[in-house]
Amino acid sequence: MKNIVLKLPYKLREKWRARACEMQRTGRVRMISLVSFVERQASVMSDPIYGNIQDLSSGKVKPMLKQAPKPKGTFATNLNVKPHQEPRNPDSSCLFCKRDHELKSCPELEKKVHKDKITFLKQNGICFGCLVKAGHVSKDCTGRLSCSICKKSHPSVLHIKAEQSSVKAPISSAQVSLGDGEHSGAGDKHNSNECMLSIVPVKVKHSKGSKVIHTYAFLDSGSSATFCTKNLIDKLNITGRKTNILLRTMSQEKSVSSDIITGLEVSAINQNSFIALPEVYTQRSMPVDTSSIPTRPI
Repeated sequence: MKNIVLKLPYKLREKWRARACEMQRTGRVRMISLVSFVERQASVMSDPIYGNIQDLSSGKVKPMLKQAPKPKGTFATNLNVKPHQEPRNPDSSCLFCKRDHELKSCPELEKKVHKDKITFLKQNGICFGCLVKAGHVSKDCTGRLSCSICKKSHPSVLHIKAEQSSVKAPISSAQVSLGDGEHSGAGDKHNSNECMLSIVPVKVKHSKGSKVIHTYAFLDSGSSATFCTKNLIDKLNITGRKTNILLRTMSQEKSVSSDIITGLEVSAINQNSFIALPEVYTQRSMPVDTSSIPTRPI
């Protein structure tokens, strides 16, 4: 703007200086104001009645605005003035909600569950590390964002909160509880009252492995999840995903740590036809005892 003002005649520079000082008292000086000022002065000069002020005694004409000669080797520029608008960064438009903010700050994306966020990023080819549609994957990303919650190397909007990584449904016991091949679990013996449970011998293996473990399974049709002992997983030499679960029984409710295991298969002890199990949650032991295993027809 200063370079443009310096190209004006001296008298107009004086007028603009006074105008700019007034504007600075209430705000800032904008380019649109300078353009309006120049257009106004040009309009005054070109007025058909009062534009040219003639000195009748000398016969000379004193123009209000003298056009400076165009320097050689330059190009003329046409300026169309429009109502002022703040410049908008085209990269700031959110790919998720289409509003004027970046994807990493999108409140609508923040509300989605984690798996829906991942699905959206995959479908739109967006890098998991920088949340930009830049034609690369997260492992090759050099501009990875840092999480403001846990300070790890991922965008804050992809941070998995504790309640999202926990199992929300109350779990009373296991739909199928698998032991570790030596016993069905650990717990207090109930010798006072003989109680036989639905415990059967089975074979367990992982879908991607060949090792087979002979153990026991406790079948409970009134529960909502499947458990296995940590010892069984160690024997199969597999690992799972860390999480927390809300374990609820008739007498207590508590949050416990667990691993989520996928790919486990189970078969009858005398067959080789394995059936895939749903996600299995690990526990150190099962609340059943070998004394509850039926040893004769009931």
